[in-house]
Amino acid sequence: RLESADRILLRFDGPSFELPGLRLQGENTELFLAGTRTTAGALDLQAQGRLDARILDSLLPQIEHATGVVEIKAAITGTGERPVLVGSANVERGAFRVKVLPIQVQRLQADLTFSQNQVLVENATLLVNQGKAQLRGAVSLRNWAPDRFDLTLDGERVSWRAPADWPAVVSGRLHFGGNWPRDLLLSGEVVVDRLRYARDLDLERMILDFREQVRRPPGPDEEEWLRLDVDLVGGADMRVDNNLLRARLQFVAPPGTERGRLKLLGTNVRLGLLG
Repeated sequence: RLESADRILLRFDGPSFELPGLRLQGENTELFLAGTRTTAGALDLQAQGRLDARILDSLLPQIEHATGVVEIKAAITGTGERPVLVGSANVERGAFRVKVLPIQVQRLQADLTFSQNQVLVENATLLVNQGKAQLRGAVSLRNWAPDRFDLTLDGERVSWRAPADWPAVVSGRLHFGGNWPRDLLLSGEVVVDRLRYARDLDLERMILDFREQVRRPPGPDEEEWLRLDVDLVGGADMRVDNNLLRARLQFVAPPGTERGRLKLLGTNVRLGLLG
């Protein structure tokens, strides 16, 4: 909720309305607006201030618990019917969790530039699932809302717990792209730096379970919005450690390749491993 910190003053001088300055305040939010609008509809407005990142919870329903501060500076020109927006933003102390998937961003620092058509991620560093990462790319907008994603993440020693029985630490490059909100693809290649399997060992049953999970239709309360196509390259620290077996685990190398690998497929609702 935003409220005016002072009296609102609006001047009319000949062919234009002038807003000398409007200061809006809310929890962790302060925004200053100033500029003019002609009677013909031409805009010349400036905005700057800071916003509470919790606003992202309402704009992006696939995330939750967003925190942080967004410093913005923007100019709005054009007309009321066709406004032109150009600006920049800096995200400080950002954090959020992705619903359904085991992804939690503990810290986000980012520099952004934006217009009414897209947001460019120019310099973003993250602490995600206890691992370091860098993010770059673009988000296309339609009617001021996300429409298409084209983002690349380079991560180092990021924890991953899907499937939950296979807690792992991975490094590599992932691409997040597609149309928002129900036609998105997470693809790429990661090296499994560390993996532990601690449940009772039944490899044949596990493979059958994974394949069945991929084929299983989603439940009535489950919504599939993300497809997965990620190569998992086997690393040196992968082990089975349970009450039946303690041994090193290796992925079998496909013909023509040097390193063993599996493929993570399915959706955010139905995960599966093939290989």
